[in-house]
Amino acid sequence: MESPSKPPESSMAAKLMMTSFQKLKERCPSANLDLSFTTQNGRQVLTLKAEIDGAEEDINFQPPPRSATTFHQFGKLPAEIQKRVWELSFPEPRIFRLAEDKGKPWIPVVVSHKPPGFSQACHLSRLVYCKETEYALGSGGGSYKSLRVSPSRDVFYWDQDSVDEQANCLYFPGLECFENIAVNLPRHYPDLVYTFNSFFVNEHKFPNLENLIFVLEHNLPSNADVIFFDMDKDTTMFFDGEALHQDEIQERLQEELEERFPLLHAKPNFRFVEAARARARARQV
Repeated sequence: MESPSKPPESSMAAKLMMTSFQKLKERCPSANLDLSFTTQNGRQVLTLKAEIDGAEEDINFQPPPRSATTFHQFGKLPAEIQKRVWELSFPEPRIFRLAEDKGKPWIPVVVSHKPPGFSQACHLSRLVYCKETEYALGSGGGSYKSLRVSPSRDVFYWDQDSVDEQANCLYFPGLECFENIAVNLPRHYPDLVYTFNSFFVNEHKFPNLENLIFVLEHNLPSNADVIFFDMDKDTTMFFDGEALHQDEIQERLQEELEERFPLLHAKPNFRFVEAARARARARQV
């Protein structure tokens, strides 16, 4: 009787299979049994051949398919596809919130300068990461920036009722790269004018502004991480003493912006959201 061929990998499952096969041979001494492992299309195939009293039977068993953990042909893909894959590897957009302390102490943190794992996979992934991110948000507004952000994906949230120019200047330069800026939704007309003046009188403050996000009133702690949820269109918001739907208040905001800044070279898109405390595995931004 031929000894069975060994599996290509000495896994625990293979060892158990070989032990069971040896026990089966001992219980059926008159049977001619043969066990072999082969590889087809990168998968192990188990073949059991049994011959008892002249009758012969072959049994093939293939393990269930497993998700691939490596793709060895990735380097042969067109450069455009490789680049897109690395772009899709970026983490979920982050919200950098600057809120009033409201008497709560600041918690010092240490920010790692080490790039994320996907950006160290190869030379191209590193180039994509460096191109899509910039240094911003230095410690106390210092000239040395400690955190890389994605200007087109991440959000800077000014969670304060007033735009304090002194505090605002403290963090410049470093904020002008953001394309997505979030502010609290003004409740009265003078506050809206003040907000627009703060952000649009000087176009050099946020020259890349694409989306101005208005956040509904909330009572979240100033030291909590937040996520954004798009507001339902049927939800009403109170503005200047009126209960308005999203379309109505957006129309008023557009009219006000056009009237006050007719020469503004690029009008931002408006978005209305509700804020909630960030939870583990949250996906909305």
